[in-house]
Amino acid sequence: YLNVAGGISLNEPSADLSIAMALISGITDKVIPDEVIAFGEIGLSGEVRAVSHIEYRVKEAVRLGFTKIVLPEKNLTKALKVPEGVELCGVSNIYQALVHMKPKSREAD
Repeated sequence: YLNVAGGISLNEPSADLSIAMALISGITDKVIPDEVIAFGEIGLSGEVRAVSHIEYRVKEAVRLGFTKIVLPEKNLTKALKVPEGVELCGVSNIYQALVHMKPKSREAD
C-alpha cells in the first residue's frame, strides 16, 4: 500500500515498478535516467507481473520521447514494435529493473 500526495490518484498496479524505482533512487546513490520509463506490477516477493494494455503503454512512452522502456518480461512479445533507437527491457523482478538506474553524478554535489 502506498499513500500518495493529495490530488494524485493511482488506481492500477502498473505504477508499482516506477514507484519502487523512485523510492530506491531516493535512498541510494542511483538515479533513473531521463530516457527511462518503467511500468509493471510488483508482487510481495519482488516479482514483476505482466500488465494490461501493453501495446498502448509502449506506444505512449515512445510518443513522449522515452528511449528505454522497462516492462514486465511476460509482456515482451514479438508483436511489440518500437522504432529504431528505442529499447525494450524485460524484467522478471525488481532487482533486474535496478540495472537500468545509474550512479548519481557527483558534479551536482
